[in-house]
Amino acid sequence: MFWRVLLIMFLCAIPVEALLIWLGLIIGELAYLVVGFLLLAGIVTVFISSYQKIMNRMNSLEEKLDKLLQYQDENE
Repeated sequence: MFWRVLLIMFLCAIPVEALLIWLGLIIGELAYLVVGFLLLAGIVTVFISSYQKIMNRMNSLEEKLDKLLQYQDENE
C-alpha cells in the first residue's frame, strides 16, 4: 500500500506541478502555494498509509503473541 500511494502521489504530482507552474507564470504566486499544498497533502497521505501498515503489523504480532502465551499457559 505504501509504495502504491507513493507512486500514485508522484505520478499525479508531476503533471499537476507542471501545469500549476505554467499557471504560476500566468496568475502569479498563488499557483506555487497550491503546488506546495498538493505535495504536502501527498506526503501526509504517504505517512498516514505507512503508519496504518505498521499498526496493522503490530496488531497482528500482538495477536500471535497472545495466542502463544495462551498456548503456553494451557500446556503448563
